[in-house]
Amino acid sequence: MKPQRSRKRFRQQDWMNEIERDIEPWRLAIFKLRDQLKRHCLRQAPERRRLQNGRLVRNFLDAYHSLSAPGKSLLMSYWLFCGSPFARRLPYKEARREHYAELKEHGFPKEFDPPDSQLKANKRRVITEFMVRLNSLASWIEAQESWIFWRTLCNRLGAWNQHDPRARQLAIDSDLIRLMPILANEVPDWMITDFVKSFRRWLSSDWAKILKAAVRDSGKMQDQELKLETWVWWRYPIFSRYRWSTAEVCRAAREKFGKIHHVDHEGAFQLFWVRRGIRFTGKRTRRKLPPLWEFVISRDVPTNIALKYPTLM
Repeated sequence: MKPQRSRKRFRQQDWMNEIERDIEPWRLAIFKLRDQLKRHCLRQAPERRRLQNGRLVRNFLDAYHSLSAPGKSLLMSYWLFCGSPFARRLPYKEARREHYAELKEHGFPKEFDPPDSQLKANKRRVITEFMVRLNSLASWIEAQESWIFWRTLCNRLGAWNQHDPRARQLAIDSDLIRLMPILANEVPDWMITDFVKSFRRWLSSDWAKILKAAVRDSGKMQDQELKLETWVWWRYPIFSRYRWSTAEVCRAAREKFGKIHHVDHEGAFQLFWVRRGIRFTGKRTRRKLPPLWEFVISRDVPTNIALKYPTLM
């Protein structure tokens, strides 16, 4: 091997090692989030569940500080997802697109690269903008992670039952049957084969329960209602961080979708989402419109999100 080619290969390996080190806080934070969702949501009563409540950014900062070493940078960990040539190889494209769209609403460019003169002249402003960016990115990634978890178990009370593993598995399998037309286009063939093989555990009486539940639940939600739920879920990072009230969310829903049963009743709407782990924390105010109103009303939410967890490298 020629010395020049050897040096180039070593430089590439050093670069990959550096990327691996800087992405490690994200990996640890996301794995911890998945464990938190599983442990918390399977043990709590419906009204005590919490999803999309800022766990990921806290996990990330904890992981970053536990791994901190000379030369490591929060900015580098953010840049890997937003701005680096490597970003295209990372998952969470939907979350990143929502993050970029939110930055655009604030007049921020996609990349965060403040000049040294700005760092010296107004360091506090630079830090504030960076934390806005970090919280935004983390909230959209958490939305995608929580969406996968929630859609797998939503509307299946038995699937949340950790105290009866058999009833929980029955509920999960009936939901897999119901979602098979969607899953067929979203997951690899080997995974579908594994699903089918796992069904052999059930007796004929169990199969009757599974199929009845799948048929019953397949007609539960009208298309417009599903669109409303998807919209609330994928706009909750805005509702949460900008303190939208229940009244403001209902008003936005009516403007976007028209009248849909519980949207006209704020109490019912709020309870509906509390039981799904979502809370609208804003208080009633006299403001005409909440922040990012046009973003929430006009921008389409992500669709066709695969119901499988992304992997980081």
